[in-house]
Amino acid sequence: MDIEQARQLAKDETTAPEILRELAINKDYQTRKSVAENPNTPTKILLNLGAEFPEELLDNPIFNLLSLENLNLIEELPFATKKSLLKCESVPQSLIEWAVKSSNEEILLALTINSITNNKILNNIVNSTNNKLAESARLHINHAYNNTQNQDKILVKSILRYYAINNRDNNIDIQLQQFLLNLRHARKYSRKTKINDLQSKVKLIQFPENIIKCSKNSFSFIRFISLFHSEISPSLLSQNAKSDCWLERYAIAQNPNTPLPIIKRLAKDGNRIVRAAAKAQLESKH
Repeated sequence: MDIEQARQLAKDETTAPEILRELAINKDYQTRKSVAENPNTPTKILLNLGAEFPEELLDNPIFNLLSLENLNLIEELPFATKKSLLKCESVPQSLIEWAVKSSNEEILLALTINSITNNKILNNIVNSTNNKLAESARLHINHAYNNTQNQDKILVKSILRYYAINNRDNNIDIQLQQFLLNLRHARKYSRKTKINDLQSKVKLIQFPENIIKCSKNSFSFIRFISLFHSEISPSLLSQNAKSDCWLERYAIAQNPNTPLPIIKRLAKDGNRIVRAAAKAQLESKH
């Protein structure tokens, strides 16, 4: 069976559950994604695929039916799927209620990643004796900057929150200090030249070597900044437009070099901040 046949079968709601079971472990990403979207996929397979495709699981019409039929569904969800779902803006309220009662660090950290997590939940986590959890919640947008309109602060805090959970870079403190220093210089310069938007400020920050590296690295602070840069090519922006990190998709949506078809796709992104940035970019191009 070639890739096109596999994709067609995965999309077809009349495909037998046994075949969908096999397609669920197909090497092709799009095939697996379509299996997660298919309401005829066996329940156990579907719930397992939710770890990789949480949005598709939530959008699958069978998921709501499963929730109604099985009041213990949240408890029975695979652990990896719970973590992935908790990072989605459309996460079911029942799962949030389950998560806030959990003492598991990974589950609570997943809550602090989600941009819709409210202050009441975040305040409880901030008071945790677990330093990692407390710091992550403290750096959440809604906790520290819920009522601010300062875009610089929101983005910087968002990045910090991301790093509190996904820090694999031993030089992050140095990078952060350098970025904040450069941003302060950019802000000072922007006041003199009446440059107010974050994108213009970031253009003043030069990371030529990291711009070249950004297509190879996993998410990093400098990679994020590089994706704002006016020297990034349209092809490189297109290649990274499906990043798992909403911050990167946000940066790509803001970049004037991003091709129009990519901007249109990001305008339908699952993250509301990315959607808003893409829609604003579309309006500016008309």
